[in-house]
Amino acid sequence: MNDLKKNIDHYMNLKGIKMYSHLLVDIAHELGIKGQDAYEFANREKSNFSKMLKGERPLKYEFIIPLEKIFGVSLARLMDKN
Repeated sequence: MNDLKKNIDHYMNLKGIKMYSHLLVDIAHELGIKGQDAYEFANREKSNFSKMLKGERPLKYEFIIPLEKIFGVSLARLMDKN
């Protein structure tokens, strides 16, 4: 398991976010996407996000600030190897 996945799983657990699809909806909301469009965004990004967590793709830059806001931590902390 790579560090990004491990850390995102940890912060999801701390925030009570049970599924990646829920996290993606939260990211959509942070990006200003509302209503049904947020769920469509989550569905559209699910495969890409999975590949990012596996280290097969880089983390999308537009996800960085939403993730920092949702989890209340910096990107450096999300990428930390601890």
